[in-house]
Amino acid sequence: MIENAAAAPFETARERRWMVAVVALAIFVLFPYRHFAGDDAYISFRFAQNLATAHGFSFNPDQPTYGSTSPLWVGLLAATGRAGFSIIDGGHLLDALSALLLIPVFFRLSGVYIASLHMRVLASALLILDPWFVRWAMSGMENVLALLLLCVVMLAQQRQRGRAGVSVIAPLCCGLGILTRPEFAVFGALLFVDTIAFEKTYRTKKVAIYSLVGAMVIMPWLVYAWAHFGTIVPNTITAKISRNRGASLFGTLKYFGSFFTFEATGLALVLLLEFKRILTVLRNPEGQSRWFLPVSWMLALPTFYAVGGAPVAGRYLLLGLPAYLLLGVRGWELLLALGARQPWVRATVVAFVALTLALVMDVQARYDWYLTKWPEGMSPRLVELARWLRANAGPDDLIAADQVGVLGYFSERRILDVAGLISPEMQPARRQGEKAIWEAVRRADPQWIIALDDKAHLVSVVPDLASLELVDVYEIQREGAQSAGGTLAYKLFRTGWRKDD
Repeated sequence: MIENAAAAPFETARERRWMVAVVALAIFVLFPYRHFAGDDAYISFRFAQNLATAHGFSFNPDQPTYGSTSPLWVGLLAATGRAGFSIIDGGHLLDALSALLLIPVFFRLSGVYIASLHMRVLASALLILDPWFVRWAMSGMENVLALLLLCVVMLAQQRQRGRAGVSVIAPLCCGLGILTRPEFAVFGALLFVDTIAFEKTYRTKKVAIYSLVGAMVIMPWLVYAWAHFGTIVPNTITAKISRNRGASLFGTLKYFGSFFTFEATGLALVLLLEFKRILTVLRNPEGQSRWFLPVSWMLALPTFYAVGGAPVAGRYLLLGLPAYLLLGVRGWELLLALGARQPWVRATVVAFVALTLALVMDVQARYDWYLTKWPEGMSPRLVELARWLRANAGPDDLIAADQVGVLGYFSERRILDVAGLISPEMQPARRQGEKAIWEAVRRADPQWIIALDDKAHLVSVVPDLASLELVDVYEIQREGAQSAGGTLAYKLFRTGWRKDD
């Protein structure tokens, strides 16, 4: 049953009409989010701003740091800036173009795995309505570009299976994907395994060409990174690796619970009702070659985060969404085929589809919709704080904070990132605990500190912070899903420190 899912490589007129319909759905769903840009997006904007104005790949001008995990995205943003767009508008424009390309590519990709046109339309609609896709698709970040490159690689790999000619599309887009999201390196390894394991006739030729093309795309950046940062590993990876594997696993389960609950239940039913037939299909080389990439990727991505103990957020696992949907909707399709013999199964599938749509819309309403109310993408109070610092802080002042994107972009002042993402020198202190963090901040001698803790607590941790002067308190709503409906009180302190203190 699985092996009959492959569709013809070219769409019929009916398929093209449905493709246009799902693209229209994407425009309708994403349009209200056209202004949203998370704080991490503003980190990319700041890097791009400095790159476009000849200050290097840096957050603070002329201070190179591997603080962005997406050099390709930063380069594209900088190009839009050089072309006359604002960096922010350029980010939204690039996202819109990526999304408009992603939907038809995923629709075509679904035809390799899902036989029914209506189920392919459903898979595409679930991609568009996924609450994490909605949240991040127009955020000015690289997520949708990464999804587009992933789907292109999977589609190109399937279409080139067993053919004499070697297309460079898969390795080229895989290399670009690695420059877009570091997790793509894991997918790149799976692509090589897929080629070696299932390309019987032209294996050596394809592996050689894939290796050459991939190296040509990636190596220039790695050489640049080593020369300018002294490392090829982004600060984000070293800052977020931890032993909190339990918390990472729990975050992963919450992510799947937000959209995949009923697809997973459908897959469990398929395994229960059709175990022997599916086992037979999976022993078939054609079935193995078709399903290896999506199945291995859907397992490898969450494992990558869980093993590293990284704090899992929806946008990190978003890169696995096409694989989850292809497998989940294919499971529903198999159940529908069983429904001819067992009517209750068909009713169950209809219920699963309805419940899934209700679930993703509910999560959207709870955790996404408030983002549409921010005209500059983030809480207006955070933007106000950054602009106050631009007007009142000295041009050489240093500001210590743990949420740095908006602050750096709008204040145009130097930032000490207490979280260590753009200031890797803070990472050893973060591993030692709160006291070490604030002692490191004191040694850096910032003129301003932005913190969630009040002065009494900070002084109790490090007495040298007694000179802090509270300037103002800003009630700020963060963009994280857990912050929906709530605010955090950020305290702005003037330190009164000088370098010769």
